[in-house]
Amino acid sequence: VFDIYQSTEASFKKPFRLDKMRAVKDEKAAHGITVGQSPATILSHDIVNSRGNSELLGKKGLKNHQFVLEGTTRYEGKSVYKISFRKKTESKKIGYKGFLYLDEKSLAFLYIKTSIEDEDLPQVKFGNAPIRLLMKMMDIKISMLDDETTISYKKVGNQYFLNRVSSSGLLSMKSERENYDFQLDSKMNYVVTEIDLENPISFDNDETLSMGKQIEGQQSTYDSTFWKDYTIIMPDQDFGE
Repeated sequence: VFDIYQSTEASFKKPFRLDKMRAVKDEKAAHGITVGQSPATILSHDIVNSRGNSELLGKKGLKNHQFVLEGTTRYEGKSVYKISFRKKTESKKIGYKGFLYLDEKSLAFLYIKTSIEDEDLPQVKFGNAPIRLLMKMMDIKISMLDDETTISYKKVGNQYFLNRVSSSGLLSMKSERENYDFQLDSKMNYVVTEIDLENPISFDNDETLSMGKQIEGQQSTYDSTFWKDYTIIMPDQDFGE
């Protein structure tokens, strides 16, 4: 459970505050390898809000992909434009395939489904340069076998905000030195439960988490009373009706 502070007036280097964390780790099955999320990866999934750095919606991403207007369809009771995209055949960079929905009236982003092009999966690199050097020294090879992300946005007041993110990936983990070769199924989901537009308060540096810190590695006292309210995600619309 975490809070994110966003502002169009200033740039905050540490806009992520971790409220509570719990983790169940199977060290034996994972061979001591820890795979998790950081504030940087959490924020990067909001590709509309961070589109300047997006490999799909940024300037370079728009040049590397072909977008096709497929027509109109319905999404959550609204008429939307459906736009499909794929990497251009001449592009040498890692590319994406999928589609997105734009609200027909406002042209706001409502939904994006994206996955890495199959032929580009072997090019995906994990970690920064020091981590990759350490992995090489320890004879650890990680490669991406599958990847898919869905992102949805919701209107609050007169603006659209991130609503849900769901990401899944299949990784190959190999090491001749440690004598293992297995696949790791990675899934990540998060949902925005509250947006404060009236009185947003920025965070103090001592209560925020650095962008590169792994969330699963943080200390947090387990509180069953706190977590019981976060076990079930209530629907945001009346499906019975």
